Amino acid sequence: MLPAIPVWWRNEILGELDPDWAFEDHGGMKETSQNLAIVPHLVDLKRYRPSRSDTARKLTENITLAGSGSFMFKGIKIQTFLNVGDSWPEGFSDSPEHPADRATAEGGEVIFRKVSDFLAEFVIEFAKISMPFEPIYPK
Repeated sequence: MLPAIPVWWRNEILGELDPDWAFEDHGGMKETSQNLAIVPHLVDLKRYRPSRSDTARKLTENITLAGSGSFMFKGIKIQTFLNVGDSWPEGFSDSPEHPADRATAEGGEVIFRKVSDFLAEFVIEFAKISMPFEPIYPK
């Protein structure tokens, strides 16, 4: 079996498909827009308050927390696993440039359309891969 893990909400996919959405957040403008597109009755933008996650948190002299999934060391991102609350006290991450309260259902629809079209094309093409692979280096 050959698995594929398209992490569509990250910049590697969504940001490439639409540069307007090339920023990282968690529960911020991107995810709030998506929720407004599919379950608007569950979104109350009046309760919004900015996250405090836009400032990097130094853990040592040379290691900075760069979100719930990574540390920065000497300018290089190193992946980790943390609870969301360990890095984002409010449980979400947005930025002054892309605050969650600027989310729109229309934006969520754009995200879903672009990503779903891309993923549908990817699945069709991915299904063409023959298994097992021919080894690069003969045994």
